[in-house]
Amino acid sequence: KGTRICIGMSLACAELYLGLARLFRAYGSRKVRTEGNMGYLELFKKTAAEVELMKGVFIPGGKGGLKGIRVTVKK
Repeated sequence: KGTRICIGMSLACAELYLGLARLFRAYGSRKVRTEGNMGYLELFKKTAAEVELMKGVFIPGGKGGLKGIRVTVKK
């Protein structure tokens, strides 16, 4: 980073974290449910092993050229 980096980068990362936190708080998962959950998220046509990150660099990469992850919302 450095002392002169644009503040927008940090704000953008903070907004992404807050957005993801809100999404997971509202929907949770099949195993972790709390009162007030609107449903839960489930992987669409993928297994957990297929979406596990293989390297944690600037742009994370998954197995076999993973292009994205889709989820379905279930109640």
